[in-house]
Amino acid sequence: LFLPAKLTTGGDFTNGTLKDEKLGVDGQNNTVVTHQQSSTSGLFLQNEWASVRAKFLVGVRFDHYRVEDISHESEEPVSGHVIIPRATFLYDITNDFQYRLSYAKGYRAPQIFDEDLHIETSGARRITHTNDPGLKQETSHSINSSVNFTKVLNNTLFEVLVEGFYTSLQDPFANEYTPVDADGNVEYVRVNATDGAYVTGINSELNMATMKNLMVQLGFTWQKSRYEKAQAWGEDPQATTRSFLRTPDQYGYLTV
Repeated sequence: LFLPAKLTTGGDFTNGTLKDEKLGVDGQNNTVVTHQQSSTSGLFLQNEWASVRAKFLVGVRFDHYRVEDISHESEEPVSGHVIIPRATFLYDITNDFQYRLSYAKGYRAPQIFDEDLHIETSGARRITHTNDPGLKQETSHSINSSVNFTKVLNNTLFEVLVEGFYTSLQDPFANEYTPVDADGNVEYVRVNATDGAYVTGINSELNMATMKNLMVQLGFTWQKSRYEKAQAWGEDPQATTRSFLRTPDQYGYLTV
């Protein structure tokens, strides 16, 4: 409380409308995949304390969101309030090593649109997407711990990062599938997986920059993303999995 401190506060507002259509084939009409309007207004407050070797930041944000499914006018818009706290502790172990520990809460409002829909609607079948009437926001609680090493050797800058992370998901989004009707139509209903889910893993990164315009960046992540209870991944009710679809357990990158 008696360290030098910096207080920051502010607010923001975002609004957007999205209409996504799948073109019809073989004489079929176009299908509206999603047509929605969303808005978010927020206020935030954070305070940072700093000493010679340590920094401690605490913040909180208040969001109000509203999502309207324009393609289903009979459905009431979805709205909600969220309080989002976060905290970060930084400590310079030496001039080269820094330790970081952080916690953050996050959320996803119950919107219909996501990138997976472009994959799921790639065939000739007519697919519509709706939200379950009782759909709630997805909430996450994340803890991250990392060590960072920075050093200049022979006119070359080296940065090495090793971090571990764990995220607990409450009411994560999942899909339920209705049987295909006589016209080949199917409906995907977004619901909450009530048993929750988690994502945990380790991430490592190496950055190297020389004085001769050469930069190398590489990284690798191992993670495990699982639902607590198996979820359906297709129209066959027997096809279930605990894994997140289209989410690899290992991935990396290299940039020169």
